[in-house]
Amino acid sequence: VKAAVLADIEALVQPYTGSVADRLALLESCSQLCVQQKLDFSSLLQGKAIENHSVLYWAIANGPWPPQAPFELVAAVLSHSTPLTPETIREARRACVSLRSQEMFHFLRMSPAFGALSTEDRLMLGAPAPPEEIVVEEMAGAAHPFSVRFRIPMFHKRRMLDRHISLQFIAQGRLFELEFFTAKNPEVKHLILGQWSGCLRMLENSLPTPLLFGLVILDARPSPPTPTP
Repeated sequence: VKAAVLADIEALVQPYTGSVADRLALLESCSQLCVQQKLDFSSLLQGKAIENHSVLYWAIANGPWPPQAPFELVAAVLSHSTPLTPETIREARRACVSLRSQEMFHFLRMSPAFGALSTEDRLMLGAPAPPEEIVVEEMAGAAHPFSVRFRIPMFHKRRMLDRHISLQFIAQGRLFELEFFTAKNPEVKHLILGQWSGCLRMLENSLPTPLLFGLVILDARPSPPTPTP
């Protein structure tokens, strides 16, 4: 039974082999069969039985999926795979980088199963948490320029209480993190203990590159009404 389920799972993440609806039906059928046979479906999905990668990895890497349902298959695999292991999360991130898909990566990060928001952030933001907005625009040029626009819900509240905000995105085939934090180590060069600071870094599986960047923080408060003459 396990071998048959794995064969069906491998079939549903192959590109160009049926509609998303057919794949979702096959995934649900595999789930029900595992319940009947007392097999751990989450473990099967997160195992590396398909070319040494998890099913979630292939569901992402074999995209892009149809524009009318870009995340449905990935969302279903994600739902059946929970709770995710750290290795499954790392693989999903690698798949997004290989696909150069900020949209898929942002979708995963906003999923509660992916655990991008800390427990403190979720408590502060409420349930469901209002999504962060991260829009990446890549431009042509030898230096591979790009711009990123962020909208961070309850920025001031998170800054005051959690004292740490992590924003991750994919641009030009690399995974970046923009981190805001309160300096806790007074020995860190150029930082003062308790100072609110920021840092942009490249994360795992990203080719090293020189980086020159600027940060502009816009006032999100509504403009005062124009006085009536």
